[in-house]
Amino acid sequence: MKKLKDGKYLTLLGIYIGLFLAGVFGALLFYGPAKQEARQISAQPAPHVSQTIERNVENGKGAVFTVLLLGHGGAGHSGGALADAIQLLFVAPTSKKATLISIPRDAWVSTPTGEAKINKAFTVGQTVNERAESTKMAAAQVTGLPVDYFVSIDFSGFERLVDQLGGITVNVPRSFVDHFYPVRGKENDTCGLSIDEIAQLHETHTGFELEKQFTCRYESLKHEKGPTAMDGEAALKFVRSRHSPEHGGDFARGVRQQAVLLAIGEKLLSLRALSRVDQLYEEAAKIVNTDLSLPAAQELVNILGEPSDYDIQTISLGENVFNLATSGDGQSILVPAAGPGRFGAIHEHIQKRIN
Repeated sequence: MKKLKDGKYLTLLGIYIGLFLAGVFGALLFYGPAKQEARQISAQPAPHVSQTIERNVENGKGAVFTVLLLGHGGAGHSGGALADAIQLLFVAPTSKKATLISIPRDAWVSTPTGEAKINKAFTVGQTVNERAESTKMAAAQVTGLPVDYFVSIDFSGFERLVDQLGGITVNVPRSFVDHFYPVRGKENDTCGLSIDEIAQLHETHTGFELEKQFTCRYESLKHEKGPTAMDGEAALKFVRSRHSPEHGGDFARGVRQQAVLLAIGEKLLSLRALSRVDQLYEEAAKIVNTDLSLPAAQELVNILGEPSDYDIQTISLGENVFNLATSGDGQSILVPAAGPGRFGAIHEHIQKRIN
């Protein structure tokens, strides 16, 4: 866990509004059928924040509330229905603490339809609310924390948000190069290879090693550690990059996702966005889905109090608590170090840092 240093950390309210608007880089489409689902969410919002906090106190969870930040690619993206990024924002207004917890998408959990990667939990159900509830249950398994609300946004919405803000400045945590970032629309490009050449490649390569032979399907990304200006497209590529030898894989993606969320919060603060909660909610409704109603969002501002009083921290659940494993059907998955389904040590790891 990393505590953001004085003078460099963002206030809680700025982060929250940023997360509320941005979600976590992917979720429900706000065109076509998704528009109707969004209206259903608005008609059946989750309880007000004060009611949620009271319920958590009664259940021995403390005066806290949480927001699950989900994201998927949406239309036109491979696996667009899967949650591509999962972050849990934990807020304790009484003790003035907030924590952003990164949950790896390959974590193996129980869902209403059986065991699966946590990113698949967002495909369980017919409506947005049902899929979000399934993912809330899965996130609670991993973290041991109550999950009260959700926010989600698709890749297209995320790009639009960053561009509408005039871009953001991201504090890149580590320098890296990724020579295999997929170019959208070229997933099946033959790259000029003949049928015989492709057949030969299939005989000598499998998996990602086979995919890498089609070099025209990829572009190279390079980032240096430190503050970096990004537009929406650059920010999306930054958080989705997976194949860097220096900073690749699911754990690294979670760290970069947190860096971008913080950058969005900082930009919103600089634009004095907090003075326009009502307007922000209406603007957000064009981009995100959430079960946090406008009255609940307005109440939230009062409950949080003075933002500068908060201690804000991040937790990345990575190889310190998870081990790489293989599922019964051959998938590469992450299981707790104590063994499949044994999340107790992870719960303790989180509790030590949020108390």
